[in-house]
Amino acid sequence: MDSFINIVASYIVYILVGVTISLNIFKNDDDRIKAMQLFFISLSVFSVYVAIIYWGYLTRGSRFISLDEQHFFGIAQSLGEKPSISSIYKVCFKYRIHIENEGAHFYRGFLAYIANNYLCGNSPLIQYMNSAFVASLCSIYLYKIIKQYIPTKESFKYVLVYVVCSYLILSGGKITRDVQINFLYIWGLSILFSSFSIRKLILLVGIVLITIQFRLEHGLFMAFMPVLYIYEKSKERENFKYVRKFLIVLILIVGIFVASVVIVYIQAIMSTMEGYVEFTSGLTEQGGLAKYLLRLPVGIKQLVIVIYSQISPFPSWNQLLDSNNIFESIDGFIEMISPFFWFIVCFGTVKYIWVKEYRKNIPTMLLYTGIVFIIFLFANTSNMNPRRLVCMYPVLYLIFSYGYYNYPTFFKNNVIISIFAYLGLCVLYLFIKY
Repeated sequence: MDSFINIVASYIVYILVGVTISLNIFKNDDDRIKAMQLFFISLSVFSVYVAIIYWGYLTRGSRFISLDEQHFFGIAQSLGEKPSISSIYKVCFKYRIHIENEGAHFYRGFLAYIANNYLCGNSPLIQYMNSAFVASLCSIYLYKIIKQYIPTKESFKYVLVYVVCSYLILSGGKITRDVQINFLYIWGLSILFSSFSIRKLILLVGIVLITIQFRLEHGLFMAFMPVLYIYEKSKERENFKYVRKFLIVLILIVGIFVASVVIVYIQAIMSTMEGYVEFTSGLTEQGGLAKYLLRLPVGIKQLVIVIYSQISPFPSWNQLLDSNNIFESIDGFIEMISPFFWFIVCFGTVKYIWVKEYRKNIPTMLLYTGIVFIIFLFANTSNMNPRRLVCMYPVLYLIFSYGYYNYPTFFKNNVIISIFAYLGLCVLYLFIKY
């Protein structure tokens, strides 16, 4: 009964928030309806996935969830028992006892506090449902971006496909900081692709600062958004030269801030990187293609890892084969869909950009963000986990969607080719292994 009350109360709030956002960021009634439909569909899909994950948790306990999830949930439990929200704030931002990820801990701790004091207590279910809700909000902002390049009806379909088939569904079923970072990035991208205004610029800088509190590395990289926003969007204005001067001042201010942050967090970063190295090295002891990639020479290894990261995990059926119950089997099957889908997206996009006739018609902002996406991949070669990369995946999907809409025959042919190419990679892997 308590769980039922938690679910009903939480979803009432989530639905109200989703509807409010849809009504506020769209002016056209048809767009508002489409945005709400996408939100409800996303929330339903992610909630079913969360239910599967939670039942698996009830069946196998902590063995069903990752060490990262146990870590974040444990801290959330501790913070949720504090006497007030201000106490949680002081622990996270004044004393900074966790050293890093204080924004993520405050968010989860705040959620736990609300559950403990106004609902029937914090639990993994509460945290899972919130992840599903945050992932669902991404669909609204993705729709807002795609609609600038593609008509409403087609935009709705493209977003729906992304929601069901991409890695977003996997992040929506985890008690980590990744889903919040995904939301912050796509929120920032929606501003980047909108018209220029000082108010939006201030909001975008604020989103960058918030992201820094969730994961320092992602927050610092996200600084490209306000810089690109000023540079590209201010070209439309006559006083562009004054805006450029403002950009230089902003970069200096951000540089000073970054320097101060790096000094404070340098120990945390080194600790994180050591963990990544240990994690990556540990892959050599596991099955899969990753252990062979890590043996390649420096330089070639990074390039191959970037390529591999776009189909990871490969082979995608390992989790399904290792499953011990129906819940793990379903989770494993879902995890097989995302890398297969993303291989199709990457394959089609690369072929699209490769053709000069098509490439020259791609909007400038899509090209700029596409270049940033490639830089982002190379910057993350120390850890090829897709959940750390998915926050920038909407960029590549935007290019894919734009190309698919404008050159459907070309892309349909390449979808067929990519399906056979992926199946060929699977056969080749099995041939090499066995």
